[in-house]
Amino acid sequence: MTSSDGDFRQRLLQICQAAGSASQLARRAGISASGLSRYLAGGEPTRTVLVRLAQAADVRVEWLASGTGPMHGSAAEEPLVAGTLTLLPLIDATAPPAAAPTADLTTHAFCRIWLANRGLDDKHLAASRVDGDSMAPALEDGDVVLIDTSARAISDGKIHAIRDTGRIMLRRLRLELDGSVRISPDNCAHREFVRPVDSLNVLGRLVWRGTLL
Repeated sequence: MTSSDGDFRQRLLQICQAAGSASQLARRAGISASGLSRYLAGGEPTRTVLVRLAQAADVRVEWLASGTGPMHGSAAEEPLVAGTLTLLPLIDATAPPAAAPTADLTTHAFCRIWLANRGLDDKHLAASRVDGDSMAPALEDGDVVLIDTSARAISDGKIHAIRDTGRIMLRRLRLELDGSVRISPDNCAHREFVRPVDSLNVLGRLVWRGTLL
């Protein structure tokens, strides 16, 4: 946070009063009343809690965190300023196997405020572009996706980015009873395969998809 702790507490108190009480704001945000009391006493919330509080109070995350910009309104209405954009590493799923080790060096720009408003931490994100129809209809050719690179543990049934035999791909992972992992496309025209869980290189879990309409 760029403003003083006292200023943040004043903004937090302001949205508590607007909600009717601190306990009502905590209930709307899905956090404990004791947790909110700690923040009112000077504790600093995590990014996830900050987003929940802002959404519950219908205020902008940037305003609540630092007092920057208007209290209400969309970040899309504000001009971009220095420091607003973050360059996310690009996991290139379109590169041939020989190029895969160096494909992560390019970047994709995203707005920090836009990411924060969705509870996403740019420190643990990478971007990728879908190549082909192997994950259709969930993911279409050309879609841009965001991957949480801190989520290396397999979430059963979720889409992950993996590196297999030198190639980066987006696939749905399913845990088998024998401890192996079934690596499945959503499009049945493409083959699925199985790998031992300890041999699978998981790069992260897909958390957002963007597509052209």
